[in-house]
Amino acid sequence: MERISVIVPVYQMEKYIAQCIESILAQTYKNFELILIDDGSTDASGRICDEYAKKDGRIRVIHKNNGGLVAAWTDGITAAKAPFVVFVDADDWLSESMLETFAGEYERTGADMVCGSYFLENHCGAVKAENSTSTGVYGKKEIETKILPTLLYTGEFLGRGFIMSRCAKLIKRELVLENAYWAADGITMGEDMCVILPCILSAEKISVINDACMYHYRSHGESMTHDFGDNAIEKIEALYEREKQIIKAFDCEEVIGWQAAQDFCSLCVNVFWGEYVCRGTFSNMDRFRCSAYYQVARDNMESWRYPGAIRLMAKKLLCKSMAAYLYYSAVLGLRRNLTRIKAALQMKKTSKN
Repeated sequence: MERISVIVPVYQMEKYIAQCIESILAQTYKNFELILIDDGSTDASGRICDEYAKKDGRIRVIHKNNGGLVAAWTDGITAAKAPFVVFVDADDWLSESMLETFAGEYERTGADMVCGSYFLENHCGAVKAENSTSTGVYGKKEIETKILPTLLYTGEFLGRGFIMSRCAKLIKRELVLENAYWAADGITMGEDMCVILPCILSAEKISVINDACMYHYRSHGESMTHDFGDNAIEKIEALYEREKQIIKAFDCEEVIGWQAAQDFCSLCVNVFWGEYVCRGTFSNMDRFRCSAYYQVARDNMESWRYPGAIRLMAKKLLCKSMAAYLYYSAVLGLRRNLTRIKAALQMKKTSKN
C-alpha cells in the first residue's frame, strides 16, 4: 500500500507528546510520514518534536504561531505527501498494529474511509467506544440506506451511528481536502463533525471495523461528566448551524435534518448536565431559554428517551411555568446532593481499606 501521513497537532503537550510519538514510531507498518504541527507551544513540546525529527527521517515538524486546532489540521493536510491521512491527538497513543490493520483493510476493500473504534482511557482503566453502525463494507447505496438513517441519531441520548471523531480513521487525503473548508476556527466544540460529516456524505465506499479498537483516547478528568464552560451553549449553537449548512449543501435534509436537530438537543442537555453536576448552576440553560435556538428544542426534543436525571434536566429546560422550573431544580438538587454524599462515603470506605 502507498504511504500514510500521520498528522499530529501539538499544543502545550510536553507531558504526553513523547508517548504519542513513540507509539507511532513503533507501528508494525513502516511506510508512513509523521507530521507534527507545533501550534505555538510555549512549553517544551516543540523542542521534543525537533529532537525526535533528528532521530527519524520520517518525521517533519512544522512550527507556527498559535492559530487553533482547525488551522493546525489544515496545515498538516496541506503539508501531507501521502494519499491517506490518519489524525492523532498529541495526548493520545496507538496500539502498534493500528496502521497495518487500517492499511490492510484499505487494500482489501478500496474504501475511501476505514473507521475503527477507540479506548477511552482514564484513571479507572479503559472503556471501549465503537460505532453503532455494524462492521462491514458500505458502498454508496449502502451508505444511503444503512448508514445515513442513524448517522447522527440512533434514538438514544447522545446516540450516533458513527463516531464523529477524526481519530481512529484512515481517510483518503483528497476526500479530506475536498471538505476541509467546512471546518471553521470559530467552532471549538465538536469541530471534528465539520470535516467528518461531509466526508461521510461524499464517500463512495466506507469500511467499518469495530473490532479494530487500537486508538487510545486519553481522558484527563476522573469523571465522565465535564463542565464545558460558561459559553458552551453558544458553541453548540454554532456547531448546529454549520451542520445545517453541510446537510443543505449535500441535499440530505429529509434523511438527516431531523437527526441533526435531535443531536443538537442531546448536546445541549449534556452541556446543562455537566455544568450542574460540576458547579450546581444553570447559566448555560438560562441563556439558551432566551435564544432563538430554544424553539428547536421545544419542537424536537425527545426527552422521554433520556436516562434518569438527564430526563429531569430536559424537562426542566422545556417546562413553561416558573413553578415547574423550581420543582425540577429542587429535585435535581436533591439527587445531586445524594450522589455527592454517596461518593464521599465510598471514598471514605476505600481509604479505610
